[in-house]
Amino acid sequence: MNAHVNFEMNRRDFFSRFALGLGGLALTGLFRRSVAGEVPDPFAGVLAAPHLTPRAKRIIYLFMSGGPSQLDLFDYKPTLNKMNGEDLPESILELSSQNLPATNYQTAVNEMKKGLILKTLEQTGGSYTEAAKLLGLHPTNLHRLIRTLNIKSLLK
Repeated sequence: MNAHVNFEMNRRDFFSRFALGLGGLALTGLFRRSVAGEVPDPFAGVLAAPHLTPRAKRIIYLFMSGGPSQLDLFDYKPTLNKMNGEDLPESILELSSQNLPATNYQTAVNEMKKGLILKTLEQTGGSYTEAAKLLGLHPTNLHRLIRTLNIKSLLK
């Protein structure tokens, strides 16, 4: 038996190969309704009425361009798994700190970060792991923040 099923196919390959088949299924469903004489209400949702009364007066919609699509992030990335837990090279850290303009706002944010990290470390008795958990950070990222904000000298 000659099977043409590729189980190592990613999402993009799957939809490029089978998009016409999925579209054909949807078109068949639409034709079946129109042949039977049913005219669906275009404004009807899945439910006849909402199960809760809506309370929202406004919404905030954020469109953030420039990053990868959330669907593309499901592709397997072996290099990312191999480099998991490694620190960023110093050259990248130096470049990122040089590109930021030294403004009063940036200085105030850094001072707030320093105070928060120091207070959390004091609360946990100096345990970096527990402080990272309380701050919602990975311990490696906490160490990186301590290094970039020059907090090490304040801890001694």
